[in-house]
Amino acid sequence: MTPVRKTLRLVKQRRAPAIFQQHVRALLPYNQNRYLRYRHSDADSHTPWYGASFQLASEAHNISQGIDFGLPKFLDHYETFFKQLVAQFDDGSCWIVTHDIKDYSWWPNDEPTLPALRTLFAQHRVPNTFKGALQLTKPELFRYAREFLSYPTGVFGRAGALYSDVDVSHGKRPVVIKISAHLNVDFLSTDQELVRAVVKQHRTPVFTIKPYRGTSF
Repeated sequence: MTPVRKTLRLVKQRRAPAIFQQHVRALLPYNQNRYLRYRHSDADSHTPWYGASFQLASEAHNISQGIDFGLPKFLDHYETFFKQLVAQFDDGSCWIVTHDIKDYSWWPNDEPTLPALRTLFAQHRVPNTFKGALQLTKPELFRYAREFLSYPTGVFGRAGALYSDVDVSHGKRPVVIKISAHLNVDFLSTDQELVRAVVKQHRTPVFTIKPYRGTSF
């Protein structure tokens, strides 16, 4: 009797990307140094960037005076807008959430603020001192959208106590949604026509839209 040989077929499963990544620059689809040089310097960044800042028209005076008009009002107007931008450019790849300018510790305190995000860190046993990026799918980004939008002004949970702005970058295209501690959301890209298209699509009486340096609508 001929023995029957059983062949075991190993199926290679596709692993989900790790949420927490320390090597930020290797993840981004653009040169971060040139992006930051454009953002924070008048010098030529060698890579043209363009941007539009979406600010609440009803709060133009307060914004000009540096007056905080309140996180609840900000969230009421910007959560839908933020999700619309993400959905507009999502192609199934990941979104990369980083601090603006430099990598700070994500949690400089132990206060009970932004509980959903803090729980995410705790579930993955990631320390408060973690410096790096969060690599998220669109559903994950939507799940934590309110807390990412709240992050620059909500980490300390005290009026006037601000932390880092947040950059939400597309995983494959040089597209950035910037969440500012000044309670506005900006859109940046190396493609000026793309910025113009976003401005045209989302131009409403709710927003005063201001161009970044070198950008024209």
